Amino acid sequence: MERRRTRSWKRIAGLEIALGLLILAVIFVLAVNRDMKRAEGELLKNVEYMKEQCNDSEIRDLASEAKSLLRVTESVEQICWRLENGEDIQNSDGTDAKELANWAKDCYMDGLILLDDRGNIQNSTDTSGFGCAEVLGMVELDALMDTLSFSEKSYALRVTLEDESHIDMAAVGRKDGKGVVVGYFYTSSVYARTINNSIRAIVSGFTMEMNGTIAISKGNQIMISNNRDLEGTKIEDIRILKRIMERGTGSKMTYARNDNNLLSHYFG
Repeated sequence: MERRRTRSWKRIAGLEIALGLLILAVIFVLAVNRDMKRAEGELLKNVEYMKEQCNDSEIRDLASEAKSLLRVTESVEQICWRLENGEDIQNSDGTDAKELANWAKDCYMDGLILLDDRGNIQNSTDTSGFGCAEVLGMVELDALMDTLSFSEKSYALRVTLEDESHIDMAAVGRKDGKGVVVGYFYTSSVYARTINNSIRAIVSGFTMEMNGTIAISKGNQIMISNNRDLEGTKIEDIRILKRIMERGTGSKMTYARNDNNLLSHYFG
């Protein structure tokens, strides 16, 4: 009789242990799913916020760029007027380098180029450090020379360099048909990064410990990140980011395994 009770107790104990383990497994799965949903919601909220801020920043930067190009265009048009009507060119015909430098200074430009009707440099002045020939090499000369054929047309663009500095350039055809006037203004990388590029302020309040790694890319290159080591690198060079981008499905969270630690995963 005692043996039967012992066997019965062992069976019940085994069932209770199995049932307890099953309940623990169910609780574990539910807890993991809840944490994953919460993390997914937090990531999605951060991404939506970043997306909205990036759009606003892009609009502000475009407005700033348009304003700068308009200012350079107006300055070049003023030079064209002085070439045609100014009393200070009666003797020099606008070909005096010193006079040209004074005009550029008066119009707050770093460079001024006078081209003939074939696109050859007649005279120029430059204080940006690049040189007029190098600046002209950054643009399509044929598109620039179209301003000579269409008197009401002006040519303006921003050339962004690798260090984030940029050159705002404008070209206007001379009314007397003798050539094209090109003017430009150079903005250093230090100024561009601290003043014009408002997108940098977006990630300033996010820490890697609390919010994870945040990276904002343009094409395949990472522009801004709260991990400064990632800035300037390419997505394809970072295996974790590449995997997340390949596996990403809209608002769904995905993961990538850490090659340095098989038990560690990255989520994004």
